[in-house]
Amino acid sequence: MMYALVDGARSRAVPRGRASCPDCSQTMIAKCGPIVCWHWAHAVGSDCEPWSEPESAWHLGWKERFLLAGCQVEVPIVRDGERHRADVVLPGGRIVELQHGYLSPDAIWQREAFYRDVVWLYDAERFWDRVVIRDKAFKWLHAARSMQLHGRPRLWHVGEVVWLVEWIRSYARGTFGGMSRSIGAAELPWRMVETEQEQRSGEQDPCSAGRGVGSHVGSRSAS
Repeated sequence: MMYALVDGARSRAVPRGRASCPDCSQTMIAKCGPIVCWHWAHAVGSDCEPWSEPESAWHLGWKERFLLAGCQVEVPIVRDGERHRADVVLPGGRIVELQHGYLSPDAIWQREAFYRDVVWLYDAERFWDRVVIRDKAFKWLHAARSMQLHGRPRLWHVGEVVWLVEWIRSYARGTFGGMSRSIGAAELPWRMVETEQEQRSGEQDPCSAGRGVGSHVGSRSAS
């Protein structure tokens, strides 16, 4: 986690620091090495958030990028007595879920029902060598078929580029899909914030923006 409570205030990790978890109040210790972004970890056990996955340099790097663009990170969301911690919340309320591992169908449906206005940002490095691209279409070898069950937009991050995945379908002969746009990873948070503001002010037709994410990734076509 990037933030924990020090004397009741949300604080970043510092060397040899100790704090308490804002969700479960358990002790947190600072992890301040030379490689991964400085962060907090529970002193005992794993993360208390049931929907979390082990925090990696990839997660922390994206949180840093979104912070620079004026977004909030690690935000508690409470609905109908249920509480979860959103990875990123844009200024207008849209949620970005950072996902490294694959999810089960139930996990996808539960999170989309709870967060509602959510965009998925996946670390695609782990399977990118099995994606064969031709023009704007691709074939995914040994695919994670649950990926096609998302009802909300999916973004795939590979290297310094983020792709908008328009559709994925599995057939007897394999799993296929289509991508429409790409954008530099460093530019994505700023573009998402800008587009959300335009949509909420009525300056842009949300129906023309791929459920609010299509124009987030620019107008460049995949090639």
